[in-house]
Amino acid sequence: MPRCCEFAKPARFVARDKLRTAFREKDAKLDVRGVLRTVRFLEAAARERGLEHAVLKNILLTSYFRHHFIRHGYNYYQALEKAKKSK
Repeated sequence: MPRCCEFAKPARFVARDKLRTAFREKDAKLDVRGVLRTVRFLEAAARERGLEHAVLKNILLTSYFRHHFIRHGYNYYQALEKAKKSK
Protein backbone atom coordinates (compact mmCIF):
# COMPACT_ATOMS: atom_id res chain seq x y z
CA MET A 1 0.00 0.00 0.00
CA PRO A 2 1.40 3.39 -0.91
CA ARG A 3 2.16 5.36 2.23
CA CYS A 4 0.75 8.52 0.64
CA CYS A 5 -2.81 7.18 0.93
CA GLU A 6 -2.34 4.73 3.77
CA PHE A 7 -4.93 6.30 6.07
CA ALA A 8 -7.39 7.71 3.53
CA LYS A 9 -10.14 5.13 3.54
CA PRO A 10 -11.55 5.16 0.00
CA ALA A 11 -8.22 6.13 -1.57
CA ARG A 12 -6.25 3.21 -0.19
CA PHE A 13 -8.71 0.70 -1.63
CA VAL A 14 -8.80 2.42 -5.01
CA ALA A 15 -4.98 2.48 -5.12
CA ARG A 16 -4.81 -1.18 -4.14
CA ASP A 17 -7.32 -2.20 -6.80
CA LYS A 18 -5.64 -0.14 -9.54
CA LEU A 19 -2.22 -1.60 -8.73
CA ARG A 20 -3.59 -5.13 -8.63
CA THR A 21 -5.30 -4.86 -11.99
CA ALA A 22 -2.22 -3.27 -13.56
CA PHE A 23 0.06 -6.07 -12.42
CA ARG A 24 -2.38 -8.89 -13.18
CA GLU A 25 -2.92 -8.10 -16.84
CA LYS A 26 -1.84 -11.04 -18.96
CA ASP A 27 -0.28 -8.94 -21.71
CA ALA A 28 1.62 -6.66 -19.32
CA LYS A 29 5.40 -6.67 -19.57
CA LEU A 30 7.68 -5.69 -16.72
CA ASP A 31 9.02 -2.22 -17.40
CA VAL A 32 11.70 -1.66 -14.76
CA ARG A 33 12.04 2.05 -15.52
CA GLY A 34 8.28 2.49 -15.31
CA VAL A 35 8.12 0.68 -11.98
CA LEU A 36 10.96 2.80 -10.59
CA ARG A 37 9.28 6.01 -11.78
CA THR A 38 6.00 4.93 -10.20
CA VAL A 39 7.65 4.07 -6.89
CA ARG A 40 9.55 7.38 -6.92
CA PHE A 41 6.31 9.26 -7.65
CA LEU A 42 4.46 7.52 -4.79
CA GLU A 43 7.34 8.19 -2.39
CA ALA A 44 7.34 11.87 -3.38
CA ALA A 45 3.58 12.04 -2.83
CA ALA A 46 4.03 10.51 0.63
CA ARG A 47 6.94 12.74 1.59
CA GLU A 48 5.17 16.09 1.32
CA ARG A 49 1.84 17.51 0.27
CA GLY A 50 3.06 19.01 -2.96
CA LEU A 51 2.18 18.57 -6.59
CA GLU A 52 2.61 14.79 -6.58
CA HIS A 53 0.21 14.46 -3.65
CA ALA A 54 -2.41 16.60 -5.38
CA VAL A 55 -2.07 14.68 -8.65
CA LEU A 56 -2.38 11.32 -6.91
CA LYS A 57 -5.37 12.52 -4.90
CA ASN A 58 -7.16 13.66 -8.07
CA ILE A 59 -6.40 10.38 -9.86
CA LEU A 60 -7.75 8.34 -6.96
CA LEU A 61 -10.88 10.48 -6.48
CA THR A 62 -11.65 10.38 -10.20
CA SER A 63 -11.27 6.62 -10.27
CA TYR A 64 -13.37 6.22 -7.12
CA PHE A 65 -16.30 8.27 -8.41
CA ARG A 66 -16.06 6.79 -11.91
CA HIS A 67 -16.44 3.33 -10.36
CA HIS A 68 -19.42 4.42 -8.22
CA PHE A 69 -21.21 6.17 -11.09
CA ILE A 70 -20.94 2.96 -13.10
CA ARG A 71 -22.10 0.88 -10.16
CA HIS A 72 -24.94 3.05 -8.87
CA GLY A 73 -25.82 5.19 -11.85
CA TYR A 74 -26.37 8.90 -12.04
CA ASN A 75 -29.93 8.71 -10.66
CA TYR A 76 -28.60 7.42 -7.33
CA TYR A 77 -26.57 10.60 -6.84
CA GLN A 78 -29.46 12.81 -7.95
CA ALA A 79 -31.64 11.16 -5.28
CA LEU A 80 -28.96 11.84 -2.65
CA GLU A 81 -28.81 15.51 -3.63
CA LYS A 82 -32.62 15.82 -3.44
CA ALA A 83 -32.61 14.20 -0.01
CA LYS A 84 -29.97 16.67 1.22
CA LYS A 85 -31.92 19.65 -0.11
CA SER A 86 -35.20 18.52 1.43
CA LYS A 87 -33.76 18.39 4.97
